[in-house]
Amino acid sequence: DVLLTLKEELGESYAGSGGAATALVRLEPAPLSVASIAQVHVGWLANGQKVAVKVQHRDVAELIGQDLLQAEDLGAALAKTEPDMDMRGMLSEAHTMHAHELDFTREAQNLEQIGNNLRRARVAAVVPTAVAALTTPRVLVMHFCEGTPLTRDAELRNGDIDLQQLLERVCEAWAVQLFVDGHFQCDPHPGNLLVTTPAGAGAAPVLLDFGLCKKLTTAERLAFCKMVVALSELDTDLLVTALTELGFVFTSELEPTELLQRMVFSFRDSSSNRDDAKARWKEEFAARREARDERMERREAAKKAKAKPPPKAPVSALPGVVAYFYRTLQMLQGVGTLLEVQVSFVQPMAACAKHALLEHSRRQLRASARPTPSDALKRLPPRSTSSPWFGERTDA
Repeated sequence: DVLLTLKEELGESYAGSGGAATALVRLEPAPLSVASIAQVHVGWLANGQKVAVKVQHRDVAELIGQDLLQAEDLGAALAKTEPDMDMRGMLSEAHTMHAHELDFTREAQNLEQIGNNLRRARVAAVVPTAVAALTTPRVLVMHFCEGTPLTRDAELRNGDIDLQQLLERVCEAWAVQLFVDGHFQCDPHPGNLLVTTPAGAGAAPVLLDFGLCKKLTTAERLAFCKMVVALSELDTDLLVTALTELGFVFTSELEPTELLQRMVFSFRDSSSNRDDAKARWKEEFAARREARDERMERREAAKKAKAKPPPKAPVSALPGVVAYFYRTLQMLQGVGTLLEVQVSFVQPMAACAKHALLEHSRRQLRASARPTPSDALKRLPPRSTSSPWFGERTDA
């Protein structure tokens, strides 16, 4: 199946026919990795360049499309029967995101844009480069990046790599993506991260798999910036403002302090103890499930007694845009726990968010101070009758 897809997608650029230096001439039979959408093989170009070849599974687009449509239908039904669990926005977002993930030309664009953004920000991270001539909707060829997978965590913990520095650089890379550029990779699990140690540069992360990426609007990016700043300063008013700008729908029963506490947990520091991290998450999840079950029981009791319905959940609908933001954040915390490194998330991210808000304000000030063409004309001095540009004036 892999060879058939390569022949269909690359034509003369596969197996060296045509003589181009970028033709794919060799492919390792055993895959380097296999996932739900594609598998990756090591290959070589005619010019000797080692590459990673990502090939989409045949017929997977149709299967995933069916699953996504069914998920949206279930979400619509659930919203009618359980109003406190309105997931329609999040499922609609998932449908769009995963449909984009099936087009590898989009992934190549993500690689280029995010790679350029990180280099411009001087972030110590490596992003692969796509080979444009060998990129199609179902095949993506990238320059091969060497490194140790973070899934080999025991080897990394027992080695001489500075894992604290590594995780801080991983967090910096995503803080820039999230708050400065608003274009971020949504799948930072350990299988998509390598570590390399350039001479004299310390431990640098290698970021892989840019199929699942999100582009925020400027308004969304700035709202997320405000949200993180609010959490770092425990500012409930700013938090509610930011979440409202993101599209959260709140009920009259909203208690801002409770909301702040829950969200601070989402930005908790990574734990150096895996058992403690699991216990904290289980405790938080159990408390939320208990609160939800209690609301449902009160609602059913009120319905049977034909009494006034009890208060609704403080958040009646979740906007789709938050889904992959929180997915990304939780995965980053998981990387820290895997490596048994404790790193603060909210303060460094808030510092990046404050910088982004400040830069946005500066740009707005410069734009408002820039004169328009009509303003510039109004400021011109009166024409002189002896002007060298207009000549002798004869009008009164």
